[in-house]
Amino acid sequence: MKTQVIPLLAPAADTALDPHQKKFNRLLAQIETAKKTLARWDTEAGLFGTAHAQLVQPLHGDISRLRLRLVRQLDALVMQTKGWTATERELLTRLLVANAFELSEHEALTDAERDECCALHDRHADISIDAANREAAQEFKALFEQATGLDLGDEPAGSPEELAARARARMAESAQAQAQAAAPQPPRKLGKAALARAEREKADADAVRQSVREVFRKLAAALHPDRASDDADRDIRTERMQRVNQAYAADDLLALLALQLEIEQISGADLARVTSQRARQLNGLLAEQLQELKQTLQARQEAFAHGFELDPFEPLSPSRLGLLLRSLQGGAQADVHELQRDLRQLGGDRAGVKAWIKAVRRDQAAMDDMFEFPF
Repeated sequence: MKTQVIPLLAPAADTALDPHQKKFNRLLAQIETAKKTLARWDTEAGLFGTAHAQLVQPLHGDISRLRLRLVRQLDALVMQTKGWTATERELLTRLLVANAFELSEHEALTDAERDECCALHDRHADISIDAANREAAQEFKALFEQATGLDLGDEPAGSPEELAARARARMAESAQAQAQAAAPQPPRKLGKAALARAEREKADADAVRQSVREVFRKLAAALHPDRASDDADRDIRTERMQRVNQAYAADDLLALLALQLEIEQISGADLARVTSQRARQLNGLLAEQLQELKQTLQARQEAFAHGFELDPFEPLSPSRLGLLLRSLQGGAQADVHELQRDLRQLGGDRAGVKAWIKAVRRDQAAMDDMFEFPF
């Protein structure tokens, strides 16, 4: 259902809007933009998720299975006792171990395939996956205790994830203890100007809260389901009253005013004639609402990035999710083709394998040069 938009303030004849009214309009426009962006995120993210499941996830499964084949092929090559230089054998082993380690927890593989990756890793690595996880957990524990001063106890952690959960619990306990121990600070004595400003802000907040209550009562009286003329009218009133209750619980005066516009309890012309004093009172509420919307948008983008394993620092926009999907699909297809090419070359004669090893070493050297800092 499309909701009404609160109209911007319009200046009276031969007068201009004052700073409070201009700020009201600016905040109102920013809130409307943020709400539209949030609504578009809800729509586009759902469409993206459906398309990603159909177009990209199957490719990720193909990549995992091809990488498993690559690990098996590398294992077969490393197990050959002759034909490789020490440098070539080291590179083949390092690639095998790295891929097997990553695949050992990959969801696209079956339990049996993950177990196979663990076995192949442990056959060639200096340290088993279980031992590597325990070492990583101990390193994390030492760094955390050094950075925070909190004791995570002597109980060994089976994995970095388990230790991270224990660390979060310790931090929560520490924060709670600090909050309980903190003595209330005596109120700072305000000067006359600051005191007057604080009193004005309190009066403005009280006026806004009173407005919320008044608008709520008017809407509740007009929309109560008991006043319905038939079942269809009752359904409409019930849905609107749910929105009224949600807006009132959130102190969302704009949503309440929009509902008044929707049921024609007030007119847009009435709202467009907000006085300077009234605008000043409402600006604090609008600023809070805008900040909450920005935080919700940020959380939505972070959750989206995490859910699809994207770079959390890459800027995201719901209008560009189609381009992002095509980019992810193209990148996955390129990975599939590259792995297929690697498997063909590794399955060929020894000369082809040696040529592949040289190409890998060349690519790694180029990558090292790219990230080498000149200091």
